[in-house]
Amino acid sequence: MLQVAFGQRMLIYEGSSKKIYSGFDEDTLVVHFIGDGSTEVVRAKTSEALWLYLRGIGIDNGFVRGLNVREQLVKAVDIHPVFMTIHNISQIDLRTRLGIQEGTLFPNSLVEWRFRSKALDDPIVSREHITCFGWLQGNELDRMQAIGVRANDVLRALFCCLGLRIASIELEFGICNNQLILTGELSPRTIKYWDDDRHTTMLENTVYQVLQDIPIKNIRSTYG
Repeated sequence: MLQVAFGQRMLIYEGSSKKIYSGFDEDTLVVHFIGDGSTEVVRAKTSEALWLYLRGIGIDNGFVRGLNVREQLVKAVDIHPVFMTIHNISQIDLRTRLGIQEGTLFPNSLVEWRFRSKALDDPIVSREHITCFGWLQGNELDRMQAIGVRANDVLRALFCCLGLRIASIELEFGICNNQLILTGELSPRTIKYWDDDRHTTMLENTVYQVLQDIPIKNIRSTYG
């Protein structure tokens, strides 16, 4: 893991869209969003609002508080080696892999598990892979799926009220203080929306434009 001193903080990770620094103590980290000057601000604000919204309905997560328009304080979490993608509407990925027509609305959430590996492009794996290789136990996957499906359902309803339809969402999990919690990021990087006019996945830049003005204050109003 990369560790570089930066002022009084230690740079732990640097990617194309964010940097992660050491926090104020061993139990926290600082996430710094990177962008073109405006997208990272929208990502940070959206992520903060959604984490607080989920916490308000009883779904625990790693968000602590916003530090400024581009940075958040989060819990240091032991991240699981697998994450889930939940599909609500078929997109180009499912059409390419399985021949499912784009725009197909699924009657129930379709959950796919992925092994966290940039070198392998986060391959899809089965529950049998996960348990056989000792990454996680079956009961842990059950808990993750229950939490993930609930979070997906809640956020789908929320964004439906804001005029957006969630096509798919990526959710990461980890352990903090012996408790399973959601972690990672909730933003246009991990939530894909369906464009009814173009009949395809909404372009990320379009999502940023939509989120920039209205949704944040509407989301905040729901949790006071």
